[in-house]
Amino acid sequence: MKTSFLSALILSLSLSVLGVGASGCGSSVGVDASDSDSTDHVTALSQQLISLTGITVQATYQEVITGTPTYGFPATSPMLSVHVEVSDAALRTAFPSFDGLERAFVMIPKLSSGRLVWEGVSLRYSGETRRGYYGDIKIDLHDSGSIWGVDLATLQANGVAVGLETNVGVIWAQPEGKNHPITRK
Repeated sequence: MKTSFLSALILSLSLSVLGVGASGCGSSVGVDASDSDSTDHVTALSQQLISLTGITVQATYQEVITGTPTYGFPATSPMLSVHVEVSDAALRTAFPSFDGLERAFVMIPKLSSGRLVWEGVSLRYSGETRRGYYGDIKIDLHDSGSIWGVDLATLQANGVAVGLETNVGVIWAQPEGKNHPITRK
C-alpha cells in the first residue's frame, strides 16, 4: 500500500496554519476557480499548488565506500543526493504573483519502527545558470549534498517529493502519488 506524503503533509500544514501543529512553514493559499480549471501544467490540490513545468528534479542513489570491509559489516553506506532546477519565468507564467524567491526542500521516505515516515530536508541554493539560445532563461540551482541513512527499497517504492516554499505558498513539483523516481548510480 502506497502512502501519500501529500495527505499527511497537508494535514500537518493545515494544523500549523491553525496554530495546532508544531512550528513550520505552513502558509494558507487561496485558490480561485480559474486556477483549478487549468489542469495541463498547473493544478490546485487541497490548497496546495502544483507545477509540472519550471521545476526539474534529479535524485540519485549510490553506495559510497566509507570504511574497510569486515565480517558482517559492509564497507559502503547508502547515500542520496537531490538536484533541483527552477525556472522563475515558467513559475511566473503559472503563478503571476510569484516573486522569484523560493526555498526548495525534498521529502524523503524512511522506515521507522516498521512505519513509513517522510523526512523533510532543506536544499541549499547553489547558484544560477542561464539557458536558451541567447542565455536569457535564468535557472536557479538547489542541491541537497549527501543525505545518509536512506534505504534503496523504500526510495524505489515511494520516490521523493520536491516542494518550493514561495510567497504564493508551497509549490509542489509533482502531483499527489506521482513522486520523482530515484536513479541508481
